[in-house]
Amino acid sequence: MLTTERAVGFALTKPKELLQEWASQYSYRKSMISDLYSMKDESIVEEELRTYCSAKNIRFALTLFSGASRVAPYARFKRVYAYIENGVQEMLLEKALDLKQVATGPNVTLLEPYDEGVFYGLAKYNEMPVVSPIQLYLDLKSYKGRGEDAAQFLFEQVIEPSWLQKQTTEKEK
Repeated sequence: MLTTERAVGFALTKPKELLQEWASQYSYRKSMISDLYSMKDESIVEEELRTYCSAKNIRFALTLFSGASRVAPYARFKRVYAYIENGVQEMLLEKALDLKQVATGPNVTLLEPYDEGVFYGLAKYNEMPVVSPIQLYLDLKSYKGRGEDAAQFLFEQVIEPSWLQKQTTEKEK
């Protein structure tokens, strides 16, 4: 059993096991993927993406290595990864950011999520929206190789300590 009933709801009793099972069934690749190329540095592309989406009132958030570099830096990766709501097919975005569709060698990957849940629990790091640590873990875990390593690092450095802190706080009440 992964949950226990409480007076005010349910509590996870085995959150790690639940997260591992969820990760084994999840893949960011279910999203619509647009691989693009930019001559600009990834930090400039990320900032232009933030500015454009803010001006157009489009939800977006960094994920995979772009997000991990802000939450729990583990691997150097020269590629922008972001979820963008209803924007992957938008030619105006590509034109505004001077992005080109490519079949090989992309350095910008925009994901139009199949489920808006990817935007739940966003956090801002220096005004840059990043998916929640749980979403970031799921995305990294489904990215084979260095992504799996980065997911484990994120779990050990951010997710598990937050669970332990919450347990301690609840016991003190």
